[in-house]
Amino acid sequence: MQDALNPMPDDLSKQAMLIDGQWVTSLEDEWIAVENPATRQAFALVPRARSADVDRAVKAAGIAFSRWKKTSAAERGRLLYRIADAMEAAKEDLAKMI
Repeated sequence: MQDALNPMPDDLSKQAMLIDGQWVTSLEDEWIAVENPATRQAFALVPRARSADVDRAVKAAGIAFSRWKKTSAAERGRLLYRIADAMEAAKEDLAKMI
């Protein structure tokens, strides 16, 4: 929680939502501060998703799933290994975010 004792930093990074393969903000362009639960200090801003944003994400997910379910098991496996490799390569950055 931000207040007079814990002011919101000016340099918070804005993180986007991944919808339909694109990094986007909310349609309303509203933001929510993400806080470290131990210090209650804000460290990032994320889009405040409203129902229209959720509808857009659900629609995109439905289309993606219809494609994914037609993908062979072998191709799914290759894609999952690529994801694992990317996560391994970025493990230091990922660890810093946790």
